[in-house]
Amino acid sequence: MEVYPHAAFSVLLGCQPFPKNTFEGRVQRQLLLHNQGLQVPDPMRIFEEITRYRLLQGILPLDGLYTARELDALVAAFTAWVAATTPEAITRLGRPEEGEIILPGAELQSKY
Repeated sequence: MEVYPHAAFSVLLGCQPFPKNTFEGRVQRQLLLHNQGLQVPDPMRIFEEITRYRLLQGILPLDGLYTARELDALVAAFTAWVAATTPEAITRLGRPEEGEIILPGAELQSKY
């Protein structure tokens, strides 16, 4: 089983995600995983902690926001879990003899 994290996030979001190494890309991906029921911190709490003082002091409360690599690993694990527990909810791309990419969605859009 092969997972392509960017494609997995695209399928789950239904659109192209923000670039993965940006702040908004990391928040978007972690929020998606949080909403899927994964036990990851809710990234929206970061915004509750941002104040004028903290911004002026260069202090952003980013602890609990996962790195792009960690989020890629989590979506890969989530995709494997979906494939194992509800195989009808995945899409396989490619040829079985060459290897298939597994995506966590039963239907793909024509464009992401």
